Amino acid sequence: VAGRADDVAYAVAVLRYSASRVCIDPRMVYCSGYSRGGRFCAQLASQVPNLFAAIAPMASIRYPRPNNATRPIPVMAMHGTADPINPYNGGGESYWQTGVLDAFQGWASFNRCRRNITSRIDNRTTLLHATQCADNADVMLYTVQGMGHVWPGYGMGFSKKVGPTYNALDCDGIMLRFFAQHRMPTKYAVSTAKLLAQPGHDLTALTLVASPPPPISPPPPSPAPSLAPLPPSPASGGHGHHGGRWRRRNPQRRGFQAAATRHTAQEVRWRSWRVSSEATAKWLAQARQAQLRRMAVALGACAALIGVTASVGMWVLRSRRASSVRQLSAQTNAAAASSSSHHVAVVASGHCRVPPML
Repeated sequence: VAGRADDVAYAVAVLRYSASRVCIDPRMVYCSGYSRGGRFCAQLASQVPNLFAAIAPMASIRYPRPNNATRPIPVMAMHGTADPINPYNGGGESYWQTGVLDAFQGWASFNRCRRNITSRIDNRTTLLHATQCADNADVMLYTVQGMGHVWPGYGMGFSKKVGPTYNALDCDGIMLRFFAQHRMPTKYAVSTAKLLAQPGHDLTALTLVASPPPPISPPPPSPAPSLAPLPPSPASGGHGHHGGRWRRRNPQRRGFQAAATRHTAQEVRWRSWRVSSEATAKWLAQARQAQLRRMAVALGACAALIGVTASVGMWVLRSRRASSVRQLSAQTNAAAASSSSHHVAVVASGHCRVPPML
């Protein structure tokens, strides 16, 4: 349409931009969307069929007429029978009209599927599976009884006007398994890689990257509160009987005086708080330094005590060992003197002494 943005060109430009910066497997490029996003996936499959390996529209399966796809497209969809936005049986807005089963049959016929299998997933979900298709391009439709215009298994609340939710179905897991089983066939993957490698649109011109916001200037300083001058006092100067009566009869003057008193009190409190805060911070720093010094002294004392204890222990062990060795040597020599044997070995302090022949 003239004068409107080209969403398909924008999507292709985004993919080319991503492929130029990260590694993308051309066999594993997929499209999934909810509501209007799901209908856009069908449009992409029709206009750039060699770019997306499979599509998974949620609450929005459509069969484009005319369908410009040049190869079979695997499709996995989920839809609720209580959908008030995109009615399951058709009708609604002008873009919808045909029902969900009509779109399913359109894709199954386009993919040249030869067999339909119906199975029950749970007490509310039925799977209609078109299989034995060309290029393994299966078409799968999950129908949930009583579910509204929602993403199954999302877990978050939708607006009440879109109908009831249903969280017992793992939509994300089912979709990822479907994508893993339906990669782009090798005979099309070469053209997919070439399509991604072609120079695309300038993303800056397509406003993908927003311009940086202007710098924020600091706000101007607020003017200091000023007090209006007091009205002139009577001829008596305000100190006599007439001056007091004038002040009592003029509440405006009393208001000025009260404002001046409040302003002065606030300034005094602020200055007092600042002085006390600085003093508190200085005291905390001094206390922390004193605490660190005490900790250092305590650690040094502990290390010295450990060293003294170790030295005493080693001295006690050496003393006991020397005493035991001396006792053992005396007992062994006494036994050797009383023995009739001519060859007696005596072990003392690790040395071997052999007595002379008798």
